[in-house]
Amino acid sequence: MPLLKKLSCQQWVIWIFIAQVAIVYFFAAISKLSADWFSGKFIAIQFSRLSAHPIMGILYGQKWFQLLVCYGGFFFDLLIVPLLLWKKTRPYAFLLSCLFHVFNSFTFRIGIFPYLSIALNLFFLDPGKVRRFFFKHKIPPVHNENNHLHKSLYGKIVIYGLGIYLLIQVILPLRAWFFPGNVFWTEEGYRMSWKMMLRSKSGKVHFKIIDPDSGKIWNIDPSKIFTPSQVMWMAISPDIIWQYAQRIKNEFAKRGFVHVEIYAIGSVSLNRGPYRPLVNPAVNLADVEWHPFTHSDWIMPYQESD
Repeated sequence: MPLLKKLSCQQWVIWIFIAQVAIVYFFAAISKLSADWFSGKFIAIQFSRLSAHPIMGILYGQKWFQLLVCYGGFFFDLLIVPLLLWKKTRPYAFLLSCLFHVFNSFTFRIGIFPYLSIALNLFFLDPGKVRRFFFKHKIPPVHNENNHLHKSLYGKIVIYGLGIYLLIQVILPLRAWFFPGNVFWTEEGYRMSWKMMLRSKSGKVHFKIIDPDSGKIWNIDPSKIFTPSQVMWMAISPDIIWQYAQRIKNEFAKRGFVHVEIYAIGSVSLNRGPYRPLVNPAVNLADVEWHPFTHSDWIMPYQESD
């Protein structure tokens, strides 16, 4: 609808994006407060591909460079938002942010996230300068008295709604602290916690199905059904293992086997440690209910390596 087209947005819209970015970076910094991060152990694992390269390995294989990335990554996450907000440091912070995320994209191959982060920097920049640089021929928007969130019923609804939204964005990263065990192992509370680039996991899993009524036994290998990427995520994620067990249960029920027992058998390595069972292979997942706000005791506890 052409009548709804505008060349500008209200200031509070920009601040919502800034607040969202600040939350992500803050929790990313807090999550790095661990021995594995500052010792360089995890970065050494992530750099292993480039460390073995005949040319790139000259830099990526150096311990001092790995520690530089560790400490630099922590201070970047902690300080980049204040530096972007302060006019005197904003140009340098913008350049630093671009270099940081391009480096991450090349080194870690993490998809679109680095470029999305670079794009979000625009919300910190002066709108007039952005318009003069990218949209030289566009007519500047005319600001008037109504170009703000006024104190109407609509305005109050928007303010309270955005307040609730931001509160949820703060609560989501905190929920991992309320689950026992190593969050990188159990995955409980991991999603939306912004614990980025802090763990490396690999594993395998298959499912054993037993029908107590007929005595029949089946074995299902997910690698013959799903893509390698899908199988990888299933093997290291207890919730996905449980979801697939429920899918198997429903499929067998349609075939007339309504009392099947389903066991997930596999092992997982965290940060290149020894392979250990992630899910208790003696627990019948067909009879397990999912409780998103409490710990699942069928997830095996993580044992720290000696």
